[in-house]
Amino acid sequence: MTAEPATGTTGPALVALRSPAGAALVAAIVLASLIGFLDAYMINVAVPAIGRDLHASISRLQWVLTGYLVAVASLCCAVQSRRRRPR
Repeated sequence: MTAEPATGTTGPALVALRSPAGAALVAAIVLASLIGFLDAYMINVAVPAIGRDLHASISRLQWVLTGYLVAVASLCCAVQSRRRRPR
């Protein structure tokens, strides 16, 4: 699958998915999705143990999970903004 950029555009270069760079891009996206899935799975498995250890109610566990998600989301935003800065 290749695509040619329109004449006169200054957007990012397109990558052919069958090229080595395209294959690496697809592999990176699949790996990132797998890591995100495993992260969500591990947190959901750990919730009962966290509740027992902290003697927490369901509403408090929701706050713990919300805090975790806010921390992960802010870290993702910080990393993304750092990547976009010109060197």
